Amino acid sequence: MIEDVLRNLAYLFYPKNIYPWDEKEVYLQTLEYKRLKEIIDSFDSDENPLWCSIASSTYLH
Repeated sequence: MIEDVLRNLAYLFYPKNIYPWDEKEVYLQTLEYKRLKEIIDSFDSDENPLWCSIASSTYLH
């Protein structure tokens, strides 16, 4: 069951039949890549609510 959940999670970010290493330009245009990039960018942002709450509780006290 855990394997099925993890496999489905991976399919959210990696499209079938497109290999990012061999077909980079095609992969960069896929919905899966855009979804993954959006999530990574949100974690890398100062406006991330989770990061702001962690930073404020850690560094301001």
